[in-house]
Amino acid sequence: MIRFLFPIIFMMEFFCIYHAFKNDKEMKWFFLILFLPFIGSMIYMYINMFNQPSIDDITETVKATIEPDYKTEKLEKAAEFSGTFNNKIRLGDEYTEKGRYNDAIKIYESCLEGFNADSPEVFMKLLKVHYLKEDYTTAVDYGKKLENEKHFEKTDEKIAYAWALHYTGDSETAEVAFKSMDGYFSNYKHRYEYALFLKGQNRNDDALGLTKELLDEFGQMDKKEQRMKKELFKVIKDLERELLS
Repeated sequence: MIRFLFPIIFMMEFFCIYHAFKNDKEMKWFFLILFLPFIGSMIYMYINMFNQPSIDDITETVKATIEPDYKTEKLEKAAEFSGTFNNKIRLGDEYTEKGRYNDAIKIYESCLEGFNADSPEVFMKLLKVHYLKEDYTTAVDYGKKLENEKHFEKTDEKIAYAWALHYTGDSETAEVAFKSMDGYFSNYKHRYEYALFLKGQNRNDDALGLTKELLDEFGQMDKKEQRMKKELFKVIKDLERELLS
């Protein structure tokens, strides 16, 4: 009888680790699940799942884990049944995440109609997917449509726009775009990418100065914020080490 429990415990443990990783839980949960598989998994599920407002999310996560195409097929059916802006955007995001860039472009472009014909949200998504597809010229075209959008400044899509400018041979304008994202105690990822750009331009001193600035700011953060950004600052530290070597 006991031996039949092992597969169940293993599945519980696997699911809890997957859920903890996907939701960026603290390391204490991983240790608890790994070293006390049954009890740890039960505690984790009670506090992080069953104690949450909706159990439906758990069911969806389990199905998505077992069936890789479950979420995609569900979103496709929703968009087919009701082709609303939000349904199509969610499907386009899923296609982008799955690497189905042509499908994502098609569904995003279908959103550009009526009141949403000039939607900055859709332009940003099209910029991103064309950048991922390495169609940098089209990515730049969408970026230019967004230059006057204040919200654009703090997005990952603005980083993609800056790199797309560089890859299409306009490194001068690319640096202007990177500089526009360079502000104290903000835009850490954007400024890290700027440091990479400077390194690629053989401006190692400038890149090193920026990494040192970022690391100084990290040292002034409270412990909670440091934990939240520790992975990013790890790669910044690695870049500083590389620039000093």
